[in-house]
Amino acid sequence: MKTGKNIRKAKDILIDLLFPEKCLGCGERGQLICPLCLSKIAQKKEQAGPNIYSVFSYKDPIARRAIWYLKYRHNYRLADRLGKIMFHLTKQKLPLFYKVNPLEKILVIPIPLSRKKKWVRGYNQSEHLAKAFCKEDKYNLFSFEKKLLFKKKETKPQAEIKNRRKRLENIRGAFFVKDKEKIRGKTILLIDDVVTTGGTLKEASLVLKEAQAKKVCAFTLAH
Repeated sequence: MKTGKNIRKAKDILIDLLFPEKCLGCGERGQLICPLCLSKIAQKKEQAGPNIYSVFSYKDPIARRAIWYLKYRHNYRLADRLGKIMFHLTKQKLPLFYKVNPLEKILVIPIPLSRKKKWVRGYNQSEHLAKAFCKEDKYNLFSFEKKLLFKKKETKPQAEIKNRRKRLENIRGAFFVKDKEKIRGKTILLIDDVVTTGGTLKEASLVLKEAQAKKVCAFTLAH
């Protein structure tokens, strides 16, 4: 495990030397989103749906570029930074989560990719956001769980399907819970990068509730 991390760190250093990162907003060298541009990204105030919350507005050009880099450039450091931002905004966006029993950990579950899509892409951005989110937890309130929820079928991107009925058909039955005993009676926070129609998160929530989860909320980077 440490060997893999060391290789990734060495690779990041080499890439920085050869191709220094530039801010996606202002173009300043040093990091993909500088503090000033980060402070300017439009935040999402309204919920994307019942128990679905988001940090940024996907209409913001910097947010869109950041998510593209996160999803298609496999930028681990950007995932780390954005996951930490999500963690520090949970108290503001999801205040009810801080009223649960402190002895009962909240399970943080990333929206999974199908086996084929993960093999092709080699990377699940939601998983890395969730992992970074939990790393920032100094009070041991959250538990990162990536082996409880799985995607069992290929689906078209929900945003590409305009008909509501077809969207529901597309995502229906896409997920399954591997170990229902670990879900029963738990409070769960689903993590994803973007919510568009909300269909994916609603279907994942339904499957978790069928496994007798006590409460399920979703938190995304953008909507």
